[in-house]
Amino acid sequence: MPQRYLLTHKHAPGDPLVLTALFRDIKRAYPDIELAANVNGKDLLQNNPHLTTFSSMTGVKTLNMGYRDGLRRQNVETCHFIAEFHRNFRQQTGLDVPVTEPRGDLHLSEFERTTPVIEGPYWVFLSGGKSDFTAKVWHHRNWTKTVELLRERGISLVQMGGTDAGHW
Repeated sequence: MPQRYLLTHKHAPGDPLVLTALFRDIKRAYPDIELAANVNGKDLLQNNPHLTTFSSMTGVKTLNMGYRDGLRRQNVETCHFIAEFHRNFRQQTGLDVPVTEPRGDLHLSEFERTTPVIEGPYWVFLSGGKSDFTAKVWHHRNWTKTVELLRERGISLVQMGGTDAGHW
């Protein structure tokens, strides 16, 4: 019977996006492992081919994924944020999963791929922040200037974000 893991992470919605790299890399390194996820921002995972839904939790090991150790090491070690989830997986399972690409792994539906809402090149940005990690906050005047500069270069922008989970 293959190894089965339920990876959980209940932090900010950007974290599950980063966690998608781990799903991809686990399946590349260990194709027989079965994975499911319980995260905030489940819409990011809707079309992810690396995940399954378990009909039974028999034999499933639940892993609470985190990166706190990596935050503590930031002053003495340079490490991409994605690699911290990989390290945490190795700590909990003993399985080494190399980072194959330093980016998340989103999978769009056929409708999302074939029905463009915006023509031409565009950037998606989150202009909000959170009170517990103010380094992620950039003043709205800076965002406005950035949007204006990109628009002058013919690049459209899509602003994302919400007011749930204590984020601005």
